[in-house]
Amino acid sequence: MATRLTAFEGQILVAPYFDSNITEVAKTPEKSLGLKLRADANTELRIKPLLIGGVLLAQSYIDALYLKESKIILNPEVEFRMPLGAGFACYGQVRYFLKAFSGGSRRLQWTEISASLHHPLSARLSGWLGMHTRFSRVYTGDLYRFTGTEITLGSRYSFASHLLIEGRLTYMGISHKDYPALGLNPWKMVFSLTSYQRDHGPAGSVSIQYRGNIIAGMQGGWEHITSNSIIGAYNQSWFRGYLSGHLNPFTFYHLVFQVSRKNYRYPEYSVPRGYLDPEGPARNQLHLRLEHLFTEKSLAYLQISLLRNETIFVNRYYNKTLIELGVTRNW
Repeated sequence: MATRLTAFEGQILVAPYFDSNITEVAKTPEKSLGLKLRADANTELRIKPLLIGGVLLAQSYIDALYLKESKIILNPEVEFRMPLGAGFACYGQVRYFLKAFSGGSRRLQWTEISASLHHPLSARLSGWLGMHTRFSRVYTGDLYRFTGTEITLGSRYSFASHLLIEGRLTYMGISHKDYPALGLNPWKMVFSLTSYQRDHGPAGSVSIQYRGNIIAGMQGGWEHITSNSIIGAYNQSWFRGYLSGHLNPFTFYHLVFQVSRKNYRYPEYSVPRGYLDPEGPARNQLHLRLEHLFTEKSLAYLQISLLRNETIFVNRYYNKTLIELGVTRNW
């Protein structure tokens, strides 16, 4: 059995930032300044016929005005690919994520395990069936534990060497171990049920991507989630677009936007959810990034992000502007 290290590389990033809403609140936001530091390394190892890849990311935000918002992030992951014969291949991944705030006041961590079976159906068409499970723990003074599972059927078709389309159908479910389901009494008042919250339902997406002198793409998707809790049921649709290219041989631009519409079954009950991370992926966002290469291994960048995301309260949203001016160095 031959073992060979086929790749190893890493990157260091330093970036002062401005945050217009450091605490992610809907009203009376507080501005702040800080320093973002990041280091990551990735490697690839081949043990025939198995290909193993590993990534380790460590990141910290040192906030100058709100020390309690300073945090560290650790995100290691390992993935593998193994051919099975007759065109089939198995992919797997194990990921861990930890976000810990200054003073131990808040902590979010999860472990995710995923596996999928891929098969080319023709020279242009391929399909896969996959499943992943995430075990999450959120501490905000109280502990919230929950498990999310998704089963996905996907397919990809290549129209030409530069253009492809991909579709996915997913069924997802989330089971809470500490957060009770909420109901309404005859007087329309919220009360806790004896069972814990359970959410589940289908989702789907379609994406188109072009790769040539520019990289451009569009994605659209939907979710229909039902729940045993009045705050868990909703319908959501979203659309995303992106564009990357170069202004000259040394200067590059990246543009990403996404808009979404989320309709709760009971939007009038704005209940706090201690398990929700308001810093999670923003469903409404606009990012503009300019990069300038100094050498093959170093660059400077300016990134401006406009975000609108949900607070811990149901159907309440916050707005945020993030500005980063940073440098990176590959090694």
